[in-house]
Amino acid sequence: MTDIVEVARFATLHEAEFAAAFLADRGIAARLADRGMASLNPDMLIALGDVRVVVPSDRLAVAQELLAEVRAGLHRRDSDDWKAEPAADIQSGGLLGPIKRWGSVLALLALVTSCLVLGGR
Repeated sequence: MTDIVEVARFATLHEAEFAAAFLADRGIAARLADRGMASLNPDMLIALGDVRVVVPSDRLAVAQELLAEVRAGLHRRDSDDWKAEPAADIQSGGLLGPIKRWGSVLALLALVTSCLVLGGR
């Protein structure tokens, strides 16, 4: 079994998520050791000492090198690393579109009804 070691710490959950996703995209099983606490109580990040990104110990050197390249600006957004084709099979809106619309209508009706009922008293 491979040990899990810290590769980097980030001040925000978003930065740590980006780093873990970047490493995972390059074949390194990275994860956030403090995701739960950072999600539930972001103020605790100060006490925890930031959000830790961890990787298998046998991939530590490669992960450190990749993150150093990102910090040096070698993987900028305008490079080919970030080019993606739009997914053709994703429908815009999907099932949630109508549900959100009807939910909004029902919520508005409930608000108007409660105002009318309470206003008549």
